[in-house]
Formats: sequence, C-alpha cells, structure tokens
Amino acid sequence: MDFSVKIHHNIVEGALLTMITRKQFLLLKLVMACGHVFAVVLLLTIFSVLLSQFTSITPEFDRSTVRLFIGKEISAPPTFNCKSKPSKCTPCELNLKLHALLRFVKLGQFCLCILLSGDIAVNPGPNNLQPPVGFRGLSVCHWNIQRLTDTKLEELSLMLTSNNNSAAKLDVLILTETFGSSKIPDSYYMIPGYTLHRKDRIGKKGGGIIAYVNEKVMASRRRDLELDDLETLWLQICPHKSKRPILISGVYRPPSANKDYNESLGKNIENAHLQNNELIILGDFNLDYIDFNCYSKHCLAKALNSLGLTQMKRGILERLDAGEVVIGDGGFVFALEKRGYVRAGPWTPEVNVEYPSAVKELHREFLRAGADVMQTFTFYASDDKLGNRGNTAAQIGCQAINQAACDIAFEVANEGDALVCGGVCQTPTYLSGKGKEACQREFEKQIEIFLKNDVDFLLAEYYEHVEEAEWAVESCKATGKPTAVSLCIGPQGDLHGIPTGECAVRLAHAGADIIGINCHFGPDESIEACRLMKKALDAAGIKKHLMVQPLGYLTPDAGKQGFIDLPEFPLALEPRLMTRWDAHKFARDAYNAGIRYIGGCCGIEPYHTRAVAEELAKERGKLPKASEKHGPWGEGLRLHTKPWVRARARRSYWENLNPSSGRPFSSRMSKPDNWGVTAGDKDLVQHKESTTQEEMDAVISRAANKELVLNGDH
Repeated sequence: MDFSVKIHHNIVEGALLTMITRKQFLLLKLVMACGHVFAVVLLLTIFSVLLSQFTSITPEFDRSTVRLFIGKEISAPPTFNCKSKPSKCTPCELNLKLHALLRFVKLGQFCLCILLSGDIAVNPGPNNLQPPVGFRGLSVCHWNIQRLTDTKLEELSLMLTSNNNSAAKLDVLILTETFGSSKIPDSYYMIPGYTLHRKDRIGKKGGGIIAYVNEKVMASRRRDLELDDLETLWLQICPHKSKRPILISGVYRPPSANKDYNESLGKNIENAHLQNNELIILGDFNLDYIDFNCYSKHCLAKALNSLGLTQMKRGILERLDAGEVVIGDGGFVFALEKRGYVRAGPWTPEVNVEYPSAVKELHREFLRAGADVMQTFTFYASDDKLGNRGNTAAQIGCQAINQAACDIAFEVANEGDALVCGGVCQTPTYLSGKGKEACQREFEKQIEIFLKNDVDFLLAEYYEHVEEAEWAVESCKATGKPTAVSLCIGPQGDLHGIPTGECAVRLAHAGADIIGINCHFGPDESIEACRLMKKALDAAGIKKHLMVQPLGYLTPDAGKQGFIDLPEFPLALEPRLMTRWDAHKFARDAYNAGIRYIGGCCGIEPYHTRAVAEELAKERGKLPKASEKHGPWGEGLRLHTKPWVRARARRSYWENLNPSSGRPFSSRMSKPDNWGVTAGDKDLVQHKESTTQEEMDAVISRAANKELVLNGDH
C-alpha cells in the first residue's frame, strides 16, 4: 500500500454514479482487457440508447465530464447525473419484456463509460489538494493516478491552481502509474506555478512517475540516486525557512516485483538515507504495510524498518470518509483507579508522570485488543482541575502531565497503525460560572501541548452542557486539526435542558467534524442518544460523522445525570459491568445505527474492545492481535476437561445467556439520587482550598434528608 497519506477521490459533478461489488469490478477489468469485446459493448450501448429513447429514459453525457465512483455493494442500476432530470421509467404491461432487456444492456453503457473515463480504479486519488488553513509546514501528497488522461490532467490543474495564494498551495505532488512515454512532450504535462519532473517506464507500457513542485519551493532533481531498472524519482527539497534539505522520493513497486527487485529498491533507499537521513518516501509499494504479520516478513519491509522509516498514517477523517470503522480505546480513569494508580474523586491523571509504565501498558493492551486510536490520558488535566479542592496534582502541573501523556500515547501508537488523539474535557471553571474566555484559556493550555506534539486530531469529550462543549470545539477547531466532540448526556438532553438533537446541530455549527456521546450512560442509552443526534442532523441537512464511547456498565435506571446519580457510583458498580457478549451486541447495534467511530469510556476494559473488534471483523477485514488467544464465542472451551463446559463452546449459548449477579437480595434497579444540581448552582462553585469538614457535614445531612424523602419517611 502507499507510504503517503491518501485523500480518497470521491464523486465529481457530472459523474456517472454506480455501485458494484469488488467481484464485479474485477470482472469488468478483465472485460476491458479484452479488446475484441469493445465492438460488442459498443453495439450494446447503441442499442441501449435506442431503447432508452423508446422508454422515456434520456441519459446525456459527454466525454469531458465522465468520472467513475466504485462503491462496496450494488444498491441500484447505473444512473446518470444528467443535465436535465430524466423522467421515471413507467413501462406499460406490454413493454415489460423490453424494460427487462433495457436493464440488462445498461451494463453496456456502464462499460463504455469506463472506457471513456480511462479510470477503472477504486477511489484512486484525493479530492482536495489544498493544505489546511494556517498550515506552515511542507505539504506533500501522493496520488496513484492510474493513467494521466486529458480529463484527469485538466482536473488536476484546476485543483492545484484554484488558490491564488502561492503559500496556500501544495508544495509537492507525486503521481505514480502515469503511463507516460517518450512520445509525449513535457509541455503536455505542464501546470502553471509548478515545476515538472518525470520518469517514464522504459521498455514497456504502464508505470511512470511525475512530480509537481511548487515554484516557490527550492528543489533539485537527484538523478545520481536513480537507477534505470527501478521506478524511483528523487528530489532534494529545502522546506520553507529551513537551511536543512530533505530528500523526497516517488516510488512505484510493481506487484510482480521479485526478490532481486526488492533488494535493489531497499539498497537504493538505504543509499539515499546514508546521504541524508531526512527522508520522505511516497508512492505505491503494493505491500500491505498495515498487516504487520505479513509486512514484517517482507525483505523490503525489513530494510525500511532498519532505517527507522515509519508509515505516514491516514487521518481520522480519511478513514471515516472511506466508510471504515474506527475503534476507540477504553476507560483509563476507572481502569487505572482499580489498579491503584488514580485517586477516586478528583480522577486526575498525574499517573502519566508518576507511573508512566502503567499508562503505557494499558495503552498497549487496548492497541493489541484492536483500538485504532490512542487517546492521551489527559482527562481532567486542566490547571483548574489539577488544583481543585486541595488536589496536590497541581504541584506537577498541566504542562508536565499533558506532555507525558503525549509521549506515552505516541510511543504505543507507533507500535501499530493507531492515531493519537489529544483530549480536553469539562472544567471546574465552567461549573463556577466564570464565562467563555476563562474556560477557553484552560482548554488552550492543553491544546498548545497537543499542537506542539502534532497529535492527529483533537477530542472535546465529557461535557454535560452543550454550551461549554461549543466553546471547546471553537478552541480545537481554530488549530486546523480535525475535531471530534462528545457529550456525556443521554436521550433526555443536556443538564440545562437542551434536547439531545439540538445539541448535535449546535456542535456542528460550532465546527465539529465528528459528534457523539461518551460516558455517563451504558450502550443502549448512548446509542439512542446518537440516533436522536443523527435524526436532528439529517433534518438540518448536516452531514457529520457519529461517534459513541459509552460506559462499560448497564444503566437502564439512570436519571438525567447518568450513572453519577446512581447510589453505586463510583465504587460499587461492578455488578453492572458489561460482559464481553454485551460488548458484541453494543458493537453491532452501534454499527447498524450508522455510527462508525465506536469506542468506550469508564468501565470498558481491553477485553471489551477486543469483543467490539471481533464483532466487526468482517466489516474491518481483520482481527485484533489479542484474538490469537481468544477463539470466537468461546471456541477455546473445546479444550476444557469438563464436558458440560465444552458444551458451552458455541455462540447460541453465550448470546442467549442471562447472567446472574450472584446476589440473592440485590435489587434489579436502583433509585437515582436526582439532586438536580448543575452549572450555575452555588453548590457547584469550585475552589482551590480543600473541602472542609463543615462542607462535608452539610452535604451528608442533605443526602440523609434526600434518603428520608425517597423512603417515604417525613
């Protein structure tokens, strides 16, 4: 696969829209390879056009606007995006056979469109070649163009030159499989504002590499590093305001490459590395870098790893835009409290500095269980929370804790293909009513550290009030980083009475790219809240990705504030703990609700995450590393010594089990406390001084009175 970050190319205006399966796609490629079939296809097409006229279907298209989008599964016959909306086909009864024939020969139209477009790849390239707003680094991109046709060159030129500000233009674009030849002059490929470098395949058709370099960038060709028998193109670039040059290479490794080719390519890259260890390699290696079991055994992979070269990962939005399932990690706060590293009550993450190995190992367990995101353990890591009510974590400080959390998350993420997410959450400043500017100052102290470490995206999580979440989104979005946001609310809305759906719309208007729910509620309530969000977003005509990271506890009896109101919170929640089979159900329900970012919060342990990854293994095309020791649905129980236990090695048993709590006098449900206190109430005003005994006596007395009322004793 590619070593560059790829932004998948989607539908262009005037495009032919169709959806086919991968088997059908491969079959069409085979058909296209057979030249003698073209005449038959053309005749079918002419015939189908005549039939279309007869049945009131009027497709119109021209060569300059044809593009192709390949989806995952067939959902409708091919449809043209016409200049005028075609009338619906309503054949009379006598015309039914003719209509059926028309549906068959539409394949002919489809094949001709593929030939006209010259584009038969699955989503071959980017849909946006502009760097993010405010970007100051070197922007590079790779596109496996799969034949640089007139149409693609025209579109490429528009993409590269659409911004008149040269500083906001892409610096380097590498194209592979250009299918160029010596018969085509350089002038044909020229794009204003860019310097052209090209290397065509010698001796046979296909292959070829082109590099476009922004004229404002100092660049030179390094032909001394290029070999005739390798498809590599080397450039030396001086980034903006930098005196240190770097080497950038465009590479195409054919799928049929043999051992000698791989060794030669590895030595070529190694030779370049000896001259300059600042390397960026972009291209199509036709090698599964993500599947470590496969990749690590490859001789080329070993050579690249020995040089310290690492994969430039696809971002969170690229993955979600492609329809992939992204699995988040689980609940660090509760997991580390149970292990003796976090103090219940303040819940602050000074463990990053005090016991970094404990945090690192938990990250590693979630990575092994299938998590795609390593979220920095920076929950309640704002300055105002670290020093709230006498908490001594303030002595370590916001900067040290957040930096340590970033170091740990990046170290583990680089052991796999995980992204690093920097998280900020609600603050005592908001609860104390100190206003927007004060809250955003707290957010920005953390965000500054996340930017310094270049996290992959930002997450504003755990907000009981949509107003504070909006402020957090604004602070995150101002950085130019992809921004996710999750509220810790249920279907009843936020604690100021704003409906859940309205909260989602407000967060979308604030600029969030991903919107959802985390913590406070179990899977069922959290998914229901996400459904309400989706319904409201759809009604507003807003398209956003959804995320859900619920508790690892079941909370059907929770009130508006979720599990915090339950009498078992926080130190006796274990009877409510989800089983791994509950996690399977949660994953499937979330997926069916249209949610593609699926993770967990307090109570979610690595084995829950593994269950989510196993349930969605078919959709993701892989199993997590942790599944090596875990057969699906208790398969390993086949090896048990007791026959009645062996009989449980089946899905139907575990899926239908209603587990007991083992507590004969335990109630089915609890009565939430429901104090009804929220931001703006004097009881929630926070302070740096330790909680006094007088304050404790007051809340204990109030709790006792509440219990009397609940029990009916007045």
